[in-house]
Amino acid sequence: MKTKKKIPISLSAAAVLLCLVLVSAHFTSGMYARFTTGASDSGAGRFAAFNVSATAEDGTVVIDENGTGEYVVKITNPGEVAVRYKAVLAFDETYAGLFDSTKLDRVLEGELAPGMTAEEELTFSFDMSGVSTTGPGTVPFTVTVTFTQID
Repeated sequence: MKTKKKIPISLSAAAVLLCLVLVSAHFTSGMYARFTTGASDSGAGRFAAFNVSATAEDGTVVIDENGTGEYVVKITNPGEVAVRYKAVLAFDETYAGLFDSTKLDRVLEGELAPGMTAEEELTFSFDMSGVSTTGPGTVPFTVTVTFTQID
């Protein structure tokens, strides 16, 4: 006669519990679905235009009897955001010694609201002592304007 191996009671209890968990999960999954929701939408985003410019006078800078001159830079902001600007005046290295650095405004900084315009004067002074000139001449320089959006 053969004897059957007996299944331990703890293993039987675990199997019954597993079945109960599976059955209860099946019945409660419908309840979870009642409390979920979904939505969809479509639209378009808008961004603000960043549109700035800097224009300068054409022609020669006129130096008065005191040896000073002005150069006008017109800065405009027709865009939709406020900007901060920085205008830097740089001279060619061969002419750098002609200028009185104490009277030289090399950097102009400011802010412009949307739709605003500013006219900035870059003022510089020539020190012509010790320089022999036979008439008017030209001194090359560069004005660089950098714009940054203000958040």
